[in-house]
Amino acid sequence: MKIYHYTTIETLALILKNKTIRFNRLDQVDDAEESMYSSGNTNMKLGKYAFVSCWTRRKEENLSLWNMYTDSKGVRIGLEEKMFPTYRVNDKFESFFSSWLEFKDDCLFPLPSNEAKLNDVIYVPDVEEKVKDFIKYENETITITPGIALYKRREWEYQAESRFVLIALPISNKNIYMKRNDNIVNNLCNLSFASEY
Repeated sequence: MKIYHYTTIETLALILKNKTIRFNRLDQVDDAEESMYSSGNTNMKLGKYAFVSCWTRRKEENLSLWNMYTDSKGVRIGLEEKMFPTYRVNDKFESFFSSWLEFKDDCLFPLPSNEAKLNDVIYVPDVEEKVKDFIKYENETITITPGIALYKRREWEYQAESRFVLIALPISNKNIYMKRNDNIVNNLCNLSFASEY
C-alpha cells in the first residue's frame, strides 16, 4: 500500500541523494504545541525524545498540504508503507532496531517501544489529557505507554496524518546500560513497557 508525503524539491533531492527518509524530532514539527506537553511524575517533555516521519494514507491530493509543505512548488512522493528495513521480534512485532537497546548520542532507543509500523494520528480536543500518563517513574522503573506522538488537536484533522514514531530515553552514562546477563528481557535497564494505549 502506498503512502504520501508532501515536500520541497530540495528535500526530495536529499532523499534521492542519501537514499534515506528523515525522522524529525517532535519539537521541530509544524505543530509547536506538540513539544510542550509533558508526561508523568517526572514531568518529562516528550518533544525532545520522540522522532516522527509524517505521511498520509490518502491518495487524493490535499490542497492544504500542498500549500503548507511545498508552497505549491514542491512534490508529493508516494512510497510503499513497508519502506524501512525491520527486524522481526516475534509473530506480531517488528522493530526498527535489531538489538534490545540502540544508543545514539545522549539517548537510547529501547526495542520494545519502537514498533516498526505506520500509526494513524488521533485527533482529540485535549492532547495534554491524553499524554499525561504515558511516562511513569515508580520504584526506579520507567514505564512507557505506546502512543506518544500520536495525538494532535482536532484543528489539524484536515491533514489526515499517519506517522512512523521512534521513542528515545535520555541517558547520562552509556556504560550503565551495557551490563548484560541471562535475564536481559526482565532487566532492560529497569525499563518496562505497557502494551496498549
